[in-house]
Formats: sequence, C-alpha cells, structure tokens
Amino acid sequence: MAGAGEDESAPPPPSALLDQKPMEETAAAAGKLTRLEHEHGAPDETSFRMEDLPAEVQPVIMSQLPLKEAVRTSIVSRSWRMLWTFHSDLCFDGPTPNDLDSDTDDKFAGQDSTKMKRAKFIETVNSVIQQHSGIGINKFSVRCGMHKEYTDHLDRWIGFATSSKSLFLASVSIKPNSVISGFTILRRLVLEFVKILGDFPGLLAKCSGLEDLEIIGCYGVDNLIVPHKLDKLQHLLIAGMDIQMVEFHATDLAHFEYKGRVIPIVLHGCSKLEKATMKFNGTKALAHTFTAVPSILSVKTLHLQAFISKYAQKLPARQQGMFLHLRHMTCQLIVNSNDPNGDNGILQLANCLDVAPRLETLHLHMLCAISSSFSSGEVAGMRRHDHLKTVFMSGFRCYKAQIELACCILRNASVLEQLIIEPRITDKVWAGDCSEWNTDLGQILPGVCEWAQVTSERFRKVISVVGASHHTTEASLAQ
Repeated sequence: MAGAGEDESAPPPPSALLDQKPMEETAAAAGKLTRLEHEHGAPDETSFRMEDLPAEVQPVIMSQLPLKEAVRTSIVSRSWRMLWTFHSDLCFDGPTPNDLDSDTDDKFAGQDSTKMKRAKFIETVNSVIQQHSGIGINKFSVRCGMHKEYTDHLDRWIGFATSSKSLFLASVSIKPNSVISGFTILRRLVLEFVKILGDFPGLLAKCSGLEDLEIIGCYGVDNLIVPHKLDKLQHLLIAGMDIQMVEFHATDLAHFEYKGRVIPIVLHGCSKLEKATMKFNGTKALAHTFTAVPSILSVKTLHLQAFISKYAQKLPARQQGMFLHLRHMTCQLIVNSNDPNGDNGILQLANCLDVAPRLETLHLHMLCAISSSFSSGEVAGMRRHDHLKTVFMSGFRCYKAQIELACCILRNASVLEQLIIEPRITDKVWAGDCSEWNTDLGQILPGVCEWAQVTSERFRKVISVVGASHHTTEASLAQ
C-alpha cells in the first residue's frame, strides 16, 4: 500500500473532487488532518509526520475526513497521494431531477444542463471506484436522479459496492439481472426513492446474507411478496410505498417496521420477532394493528401511530389474538374531532390493553385537534392488569375521553406505581414545531393539576403532572 514512500507513478486524484474549493480550503483540510494525527497519539508534535505512522493506520486517519476533503488533502504531499484510495466511506450526492429542473426556465437549456451534470457526476463516480483500492469499504451510497438509460453505470457501481457488504441507493432506477453477483455478500441494503424494474423478489433471493433491508418510497412494484427465505434478515423497514401486500419469510427477523397504507402483512416463521413499529395511514390503523397482523403477536415492544376519530373502525370488545409477550407499548395518536367530550376513538385503547395482559409500560402521546374543555367520567369493560407499572400520557388536556381512559387504567392496574401526565403536545406525535399547539398551556395546566390531585386521592395512586409547579407536584405525590 502506498503512503510511507513517494509514488511518482500514482494517478492523479479525480479532478471533479478537486475543482470545487479554493486552495486555502484544501490547506484547512490538511490542517484538520494534522490535528487528527495528534489525536491518534503523535509521540512528538514538533517532528511527527503522517509517514511516521504504520502504513495500515494512515488510511484510517484519512478516513476521518469526508471523501472530498480526503481527496483534496492528498495533493498536499506526494506521499499522501494514494491514501484516499483506502477511504472507508464512499458517499456520492449528485443532482436530483428537482435540482436540475430548477436551474433554468428554458426547457431545452434545462435538458442540456441535466445531461452535463449527470455526465460529470457519472465520470466522478467511475473515476473514484476505478482508482479506489476496494479494501476496507464501510459504506457506499449514491444519490442522483438516474433512470434506466444509465443502467450500465449503475450495475458497475453496484458490483463494486457489494464488497462493502452495505449498499445505499437513492433516486435511481434499478433492473435486477443475473450479471450482478455481489448481492450474495450484502448484509445491509437501503433503497430510497428507487424505481424498481424487473424481478425484485429474484434480486432479494440472491441476498442470502442480508441482515438489514430498508425500502423507502420506492415504486415500480405492486406487491412485496418474496417467496424465498431470508434466514439472516433481522431488520425489515418498508415505508411510503404504493403496494397491495407485504409477504416475507424471515426466521431471524427481530424488528419489523411498516409505514404506509393499510394492507395485508404476512411474516412467515418470525418466532424471534421482538419489536414492531406500525404506522398505518387512515382511521383503520388502530384496529388493523391489533386484529389483522397476527405476525406481530409475539413482540415484546410495540410502537404504533394512528389517526383516530369517532368514524374510525372500532376494535371488538373481545379479540381472538393476544399479545401475551408484549411488555412495552408506545402509541402516537392524532385525534380528529370537533367535540372534545364526544366519542373520538381514544377509548379503543382500553380494548387494546385487554389483549396485552402482561404489559408493563405504556407511553401514550396524543394530539387532539379540538378546543379546550374539561369534564369527568369513567368507562367500564377493561380487564384487571397485574403487570402494568408505569403509564405516561402527553397531550393530556382533561378531555372527557382522556379522563375516562385514565380512570379506567387507575381502577384496573393493580400494581400501577405512577401515572404521569403532561398537557404539552410533544414532537413524539407531531413531527416539527409543536409550539402552535401549546400556546394555551397556562390556561390548561391549573385544571389538569386540580384533576390530578382529586383523582389521586380517589384512587390512592400517584399522579404526577409534568410542567406543574414544585408545590403542586409535591401535593399530588403526597397522595
């Protein structure tokens, strides 16, 4: 390996990675590399050089820099020229279709710009993989708007990338074929906004060593039905896809995640499944998760997100499937209702708890798109719980259904140690800025604290209010 000695015959680094920053920034990158050298244990700061390190350590230090900086830094010294070719993370972000379309208002000029930028991007990637040693690759990712006419280049990149055992593709088109054999050694495959052409199940059949598979926003397939066994697959994520069904055979699967429309999901032989994340669209989400996906009945941890309303599909009072191993459940609920004291679907959770008799912790994050109001009441029908110890509710505003559910839990959870309620809407249920939902906390908090204190005395259980004053919190804890 080059590094300790000067290599006059070494090819120059890819020019596309050198002409985008001025020399002073290249010098800054070299300075950063010098600092990294010292962080890795330089014996004498006045005389230490990169060349003094063992040859196998030098590329490790160079890999601490982003690929572009590593390539630019390599021109500082001839003895460093080949170090970048052992960089462990090869990540390429090219122009997307949206970026290219926004460059110009002239249609034909825009097409020319598209071709030029894609051509330069393709040239850069090809130059890098041609000169790279192919040793020690940890990650290879490509983000670029590329379609089927660029299949030859993409096949070449995939063939190179599979040596890293981890492949990330975004905004490209792929057509599986028998020529690409490197998939057999892949351990992680991430496809994001990829157009899939041809036999996708056949492609996955080649991935016999696959442990992590993520398919996000991809299109070109109507179903994800994979008849072949993926015996080493441990994590499967499917999100944002317009498909009709999911079916996999994965005996080692430990974590399953699905985010999208309500569809049939069948996971064969998943006896080791311990965690499931289900985020269905629409108002059937809650009922579908608990009644129509028997493959997840064995999980110990369940994370679900649902939109609910009085029009939502209801859960049956007594269900056939039981989550006998479920210990921890997190629910993110967005409630659509114009009546804060009406039937808005929250009480369905009482039936959910009935099918998880050994549940120990429940985290419930709620966003009720309704006006503030206070009420009281109870709901009957929930079974006795002998394992539920901790319940946390955010977005608790003392709406009638929230109060009824809380009272139901307090009355039936025999070993409950504390109920923690937080009026604030958190980012756990609403991605982004939640400040607009929390402008009235000052008005709501006193009523919530008063309810907590009265209810704590009634059930003789600890109820803590997050965000309450020290005096108020102690009063509720004292009960």
